[in-house]
Formats: sequence, C-alpha cells, structure tokens
Amino acid sequence: MARLLPVLTMVALSFSLFPNSGCRSGGIFPEITTSATATATTIGIPTATASAVPTSSPLEMRGTGSETSSHAGTCSGQSCGASLGDCECVEFSGKLISTVVGNSSWTAELTINLGNCTNTGTTDGYCCIGDGVLNATSGTGASASVLSLSVTGPLCNDPNTPAYSMQANYAVLGPTSSGKFANAAGTGQFNMYSNTSGNAYLAALGVIQLAP
Repeated sequence: MARLLPVLTMVALSFSLFPNSGCRSGGIFPEITTSATATATTIGIPTATASAVPTSSPLEMRGTGSETSSHAGTCSGQSCGASLGDCECVEFSGKLISTVVGNSSWTAELTINLGNCTNTGTTDGYCCIGDGVLNATSGTGASASVLSLSVTGPLCNDPNTPAYSMQANYAVLGPTSSGKFANAAGTGQFNMYSNTSGNAYLAALGVIQLAP
C-alpha cells in the first residue's frame, strides 16, 4: 500500500494537469460532434390539364304519321336472318316537333323478325324483335339537315287493342346524318304505336351531342 501511494499521487497530478482528458469532450481527444443534416428533395408532380367536354343537349321528339307500305323481306335488302326466313319491312312517314330538330318530317323503315316471336301468355299477345332507321329532316334543299337514328327493340302486338307498339333504344348515326347533325352522337329511348287503321304515333327522349 505504501508503494502505491506515489503512483496514485502521480495519477491525481495528471488529472489535475489535464482535467478534460480521457473520453470526455476536450482535452487530448478532439470533441466529436454528430450533426444530422436533412436535405429536402423536391419531387416534381405532373399536373393534369382538364380537357373541355363537349356540351350535350336533351333531345325530345313527338310526332304522328302513318304506315305507307310493307313487304316481305328486310328493308335494307339483306337476307332475312330469322330462323324461318320470315321477315317483314314496314315503312312510315309523318311530321314531328323536336327540341333540337324543330318542326320536321320523318320517315322510318323497320324490319321485323316474324319467325322468332314470343307469346306474352295471352291470346293474340306476342312480341317480335325489330330494327331499322328513322330519319328526321328539317329545312329544304341545300340547307336541309337530317338526323338519323338507329332503333332496335321489341315490337309487340297488343291483345287488348287492335294495335302494335315498339319500345326501342336508339343511337344517333353521325356518319349518315347531315347538315348541323353531321357526325353528331347520342342515345335514348324510342317508342312508336301503330293501329290497324295505319295511324302512327312516336315519341323519343334522350341526349344529343353536336359535332364542333
């Protein structure tokens, strides 16, 4: 123990001369400072540019007319696709008023598949599938505009009245329309009623988008 005292004295003297030595800051060891530096990164997000949506308008048509003729086969002249080869073409014409077309004349040619009709469950009640084209014409001569509609749907014989009716979807035929309706687009519902006297009544409701 007596021999260790001089050694402890020298150690104590060393700490008094270098109070900040060792692993603490300062002294014979340089002070190490840890500093985390965050670098902000800006990510470029592409912005979407909204495109202008063409404006559409409601389309409503109401009209009257009459059956002008009928014959066996299709209105287009194509072969009949009915299972029994039994098709009939019925043609109509008349006048109508419309929110977009205005006061116009109309014609329609409907092909009816008579070979694949379905009975409604009552005597003389049945529905057949039909399709065709309705043309509504406003104006005359070079200034005339024609709106063509393709119609497809069931045509049913009403057992309670001497008449038949058609309830169909329609699509605007832009390529075959002309004047202000050229290349128009649209869709809606089409209804037509015709009695045994040949009188016809039609109504259509939907939407139309004119080409810019």
